[in-house]
Amino acid sequence: MAKVIGRAAESLGAEIRLNAAVDHLILEGETVRGVVLESGEEIRAQRVMSSLTPQLTYLKFAGEQNLPAELVSNLKNWNSWGSAGKVNIALRETPRFKGMENETAHLAGAFSFNVSLEGFERAYDEAKYGEFSKRPYIDAGLISMADPDMAPPGQHVMTCFVMYAPYHLRTGTWPERRAEFGQNVLNNIAEYIHDFHDIVAGYQVNTPWDIEERIGITGGNIFHGELSLAQLFWGRPSVGYAGYRTPLHNYYTCGSSAHPGGAISGAPGRNAAMAVLAEK
Repeated sequence: MAKVIGRAAESLGAEIRLNAAVDHLILEGETVRGVVLESGEEIRAQRVMSSLTPQLTYLKFAGEQNLPAELVSNLKNWNSWGSAGKVNIALRETPRFKGMENETAHLAGAFSFNVSLEGFERAYDEAKYGEFSKRPYIDAGLISMADPDMAPPGQHVMTCFVMYAPYHLRTGTWPERRAEFGQNVLNNIAEYIHDFHDIVAGYQVNTPWDIEERIGITGGNIFHGELSLAQLFWGRPSVGYAGYRTPLHNYYTCGSSAHPGGAISGAPGRNAAMAVLAEK
């Protein structure tokens, strides 16, 4: 999906640069004139939009000293601790679900494992006290059904969103327990799919710690902040700043920490773009 969006942007004249991390904004008073990369290169722009976390967008790039004290305080209390992991699994063949051996229609959609209200509560209780869930809720799908180029013919890639996995573990660290977490996910799925361990060719485990380290999402929360009532609507990412504009002129937010929040809807980006166009 990211590549498709990228190609669409490039067709309209956008330039996409990789490995070009931003260090800070170019500020003239309260007006943003561009960014300075970690390499030292300056890039001037009429408008700057950030789809990164509030901690990076505001506190790092803009700098606390350039922001209202109340906004800084609110963002320091912003809950962006990750609560879920992601496991991507390469399969040697099409999985056969128990009780659905002769059916295939379900393979083109999403499917969930360990679904029950009691199960959700018990899974969350474990994470609440610093332990990943032993019987997690797993939201999965064979993404290679939609995009066959992701795997060789006859093989597949299963992606799994795993709840719950706290950022802070009570015992050990995520690098020490990453393999244990991944194996637990495989064992749970194996209860529903015939010979599952035998058809697994390999897998990649992303804990909240990995999501922060590898991707740069503060706290490892894929939504850039919990989707709790206090962090939605007018409070995303802070009261008074839910309209995509920041306290700095020419500087906007457009990512998952903006209204209406995370997931792949495109709504924060479109809304932010409309806010920019409305000022022309």
